[in-house]
Amino acid sequence: MPLVLALLLALAPAAASAFEFPLTRMQRVSKLVDEGYESLQRGDYLRAAETCARALELRGDYAPAYLCRSEARLKNGDPDADKDAMQALLLDPKSGDAYRVLGLYEFESGRVDEAIKHFDRALERSKLRPDEVPNVYYYRARAKLKLGNLDDALKDADRGMAILVGISGNYSDWSFYSLRAEIRRKLGRTKEADEDEGKVLTLLDERMRRRPREATELMRMKAESHALLRDYDSAAKDYADILAKGQGGSGDRLERADALISAERHEEAVSELTGLLARDPKNARALKLRGYALIRLNKQADALLDLDEALKLRPKDAATLSYRAIARLDLEDFKGALADIGAAQVLLPAEADALEARKAFAYARIGRYEDAMAASAKALKRNPESYSANIARARAATALGRCAEALPAVDWLIEKVPQSGEYRALRADCTCGGDGRAVPAARPGASCLVDSEKAAALSPDSGVYALDLARRHRRWLDDLPLRADEAELRRSVRFFERAAELSPLDAADLLLYGRTLHELARTPGLPDEESAKLGTRALDACRSALKERPRDKRLRRLCDELDASSPRPKTAQKTDLSPKKK
Repeated sequence: MPLVLALLLALAPAAASAFEFPLTRMQRVSKLVDEGYESLQRGDYLRAAETCARALELRGDYAPAYLCRSEARLKNGDPDADKDAMQALLLDPKSGDAYRVLGLYEFESGRVDEAIKHFDRALERSKLRPDEVPNVYYYRARAKLKLGNLDDALKDADRGMAILVGISGNYSDWSFYSLRAEIRRKLGRTKEADEDEGKVLTLLDERMRRRPREATELMRMKAESHALLRDYDSAAKDYADILAKGQGGSGDRLERADALISAERHEEAVSELTGLLARDPKNARALKLRGYALIRLNKQADALLDLDEALKLRPKDAATLSYRAIARLDLEDFKGALADIGAAQVLLPAEADALEARKAFAYARIGRYEDAMAASAKALKRNPESYSANIARARAATALGRCAEALPAVDWLIEKVPQSGEYRALRADCTCGGDGRAVPAARPGASCLVDSEKAAALSPDSGVYALDLARRHRRWLDDLPLRADEAELRRSVRFFERAAELSPLDAADLLLYGRTLHELARTPGLPDEESAKLGTRALDACRSALKERPRDKRLRRLCDELDASSPRPKTAQKTDLSPKKK
C-alpha cells in the first residue's frame, strides 16, 4: 500500500469527526426562532426580540419569526407589537398562533371584546401549537371574567385545565387554579373557590421546595392567596418573613399593613405605616392606610390629617375620599362627608351604589329623611346586609312615621346589635303611637313598653329614653280598663323620678308625675303616713308646674283641688319632694 494512501486511511476517522456540514439558511432561521422562544420562556424578552429580528434579516417572509418577535415585543410593552402579528397572519392565514398573539395584544390593551374574537379564531385554526391551546383558553376565560360572563369564563378555565392535565398528566402550575378560584368567588361559590385557592398554596409550597431561589416572589404569591382565603394573619406573617430576610421593600411593608388592618390588628398596622412614612413621608398609599387604621381606632381627628395629606398627593383617589367621608361622618361634618361621597361616586361609578349607604347615613343625621330613604333603598338593593343603610332607613322611616318601612330595618339591627339602646328606642317609637298607644293594633300596648324600658336600661344616661318610658307608661296606665294597681303606679313614679334625675321635667311632665303620685296616695290599704307624704309630693309637683305657667288658671284650680283632696300628715310640714333638677 502506498505510504500516502496509508496515511490518509489512518487519518480518515479523525477528519470525518471534525468535519460539519454547513447549515442551510432556512435551518439557521429556524434555529434562531427556537432560541427566541427559549428566551421568551426564560423571561428575557429583549434577547428574544433581538434573536427573532436576526432571523428576519435572513428571511423576511418567515411567519414564525414575526410571531416570535411580536410576542417578545408584546411582553416588553411595545405598542407596535400587533404589527408583527398581522404580518405573520398575512404570510400564513391559517395561523392560529397569530390570532393568539393578537388576542393577547387586545387583552393587554383592555379591549376584551376584540380579544375574545381573536381567541375564538385562534381555536378554530389548524395551525396552533398544542401547548398554546390552554394558554388561549386561559386568557379567553380572563377576558370573559372581565365582561362579567362568569359561566362561560368558568367553562374555559375548566377546558384549559383539562387539556393541561392531558398533556402533562399532572398539572403543577397554579395559574388556572387561581383564575378558577376568582371566577367561583364571584359566582358566590365560596367553598369551591377556597378549595382552589388552597391548591394554589400547595403548589406554591412545592415550587418553593424545588426552587428556593424564587422563594421571595413565591412568598408574595402565598400572601395573596392567604388574603383571598381571608387568613389575614398568615398573609401578614408571609410579608413579615420576606422583610425579616432583608429581601422586601416598601411595597411589602404596605401589603403587610393592609393585611394587619384586615386582621383587625390596627395598632400594629399604624406602627408599621408610621415607620414607613418616617422614611417616605409622601407615600400616598401609606397615608391612606394609616388614616383608615386610625379611624378603626376611633382617632378620627388624626385620621383626617393623614387623609387630607394623601388627597393632596392623589386628589382623585376614590378610596381615600371614601375613608375621609367616614372620618367626617364620625366627626359630624355631614356636609363635608356628603361632598367626599359625591366626588368618590363620580370617580368610581361602579361602586356608586355601595357609597349610597354612607350618603343615606349622612342624610338621616341632618334630617333629610326623604333623601335618606332614596339613598338607603339603592344601597339595600345592592347589599341587604349594609349596616349604614339599615341605620339610615330605620332612622329616616321612623322620623317620617313610615313604620312599615322602618320596622324590617330596625328588627335587623336589633338582631345584629341586641345591646343597642337606640334600636330598641326606634322600635318603641313605631310600636307606640305619639300618645303611647300601640300601632298597629295587633301589637298590645305593653309591647311598646318592653322596648322602651329596654332602651332606657341599655342607655342609662339618656334623658330622652327615660322620659319617653315615663310618658308611655303613664299613658298606658290611662288606657287600662280598670284602675291601675299599686305596683304599676310605683313603677310609673320611679320612671318619672329617673327622668327627672337626668333632665328637668317640664310643666306637662310634672303634672303627669303629680297625678301619678296623687293616684298612688289614694290607693286602698296604703298606710296613712305614706299616703299623706305622697299627697304632699303630688301637690309640690303641681306647684312646680304652676311656677312655669303662673297664668294658667286651669292648672291653678287643679293644684287647689289636689291640695283639698290630698291626705294630711299628722304633723303638717311643708317639704319640697318634687324631682331634683340638674
